[in-house]
Amino acid sequence: MSTTYRINVPNVSSECIDGEVIIVNLESGSYYSCVDLGAYLWSRVVAGDTTEAIVRDLVAAFARDRTEIETTVAEYVALLEKEQLIVSSVDNEASGLSIEVALPTQFGSPELHTYSDMKDMLLLDPVHDVADVGWPAKPGR
Repeated sequence: MSTTYRINVPNVSSECIDGEVIIVNLESGSYYSCVDLGAYLWSRVVAGDTTEAIVRDLVAAFARDRTEIETTVAEYVALLEKEQLIVSSVDNEASGLSIEVALPTQFGSPELHTYSDMKDMLLLDPVHDVADVGWPAKPGR
């Protein structure tokens, strides 16, 4: 069975800049960077593609054993899920985000670089504690 995932909104945000995907987890304060196959896999996952479709496309693009590609995709998706960047999408609901990342020219191990040097700053952001009335809100409203 193939699984569909979506970005863990509203806690996670991402942007692609010159082929590098930057992902911010506003709940943990960590941010991440991925390029090449990692960035491509992120773009496909947040677009709502099934893991089976991703594997099928990678098998067609690279002269690699299907089992190797399945393992690579499964391990990377498990890492994204462990970091709470994505969640399983029961109703196949995509994140509604589209990040354009080209298929890399070579197959390699996808990497997710984790950074926590700005954790304190990201967690101090007062927007985290905003109610529906917005920020700043006067007491009693």
